[in-house]
Amino acid sequence: MKQAPLIGVTPDIEARPEYKLQSPLYFLDSPTLDALRAAGAAPVMLPHEIERIPRYLSALDGIMVSGGGYQFPHPDLFGEGADGADAPEKLRRAAFERALISVAIASDVPLLGVCGGFQMMNSVAGGKLIVSLAASRPSDIRHRQVESYAEGTHTIRAEPGSDFARWFGSQDALVNSKHSQGVIEVGPRARIAAKAPDGLVEAIEVPERRFALGVQWHPEFHINPGDQLIFERFVEAARGR
Repeated sequence: MKQAPLIGVTPDIEARPEYKLQSPLYFLDSPTLDALRAAGAAPVMLPHEIERIPRYLSALDGIMVSGGGYQFPHPDLFGEGADGADAPEKLRRAAFERALISVAIASDVPLLGVCGGFQMMNSVAGGKLIVSLAASRPSDIRHRQVESYAEGTHTIRAEPGSDFARWFGSQDALVNSKHSQGVIEVGPRARIAAKAPDGLVEAIEVPERRFALGVQWHPEFHINPGDQLIFERFVEAARGR
């Protein structure tokens, strides 16, 4: 029996004063870990330590940059319109994930970005993000649903000609959607992999990599049959590294 690929997953981090702790908490939703295990992987959580990135990548078979977020988007990520007033631990997370994604792409380490991870991947690829879709790009599509992550709110369709379309399929797929920010321009080092009905970019991929995909939705909640396939293709690529 083949050994399960070791997948490093970036957690979110927040101060929780109600717990009366002296330091912020790392945390990660269990459906992410469940989806990776179901695809045959052994997931591990990665503390946000930039100096450890070479050691992480020497031991890991793949990298997943999780969702969660940056409470106050800062200019390094979102450009004009971001106030930069974020907690230090959030800024460390952003710096760590930016560096991790850059090295993973350069080293052809299989990479999956989800929600905030998708947005950071696009930023690393040279693309542009917008702080508030509601204010700057109004749409009939609800990109920030009030329902739980376990419910879908709009569809996406894979971009014709993309690697994603080749294995995910060209049919519309229902997804969840919990984001205020969004990708308005895909970076020159990436290409569109899927869009929402209103044209908003919902997934990107980096060409000529064994697997480098970012999706705006949360596939770990299995809204459509293709969601688990995303994890399976990612883990398959990690197994082949």
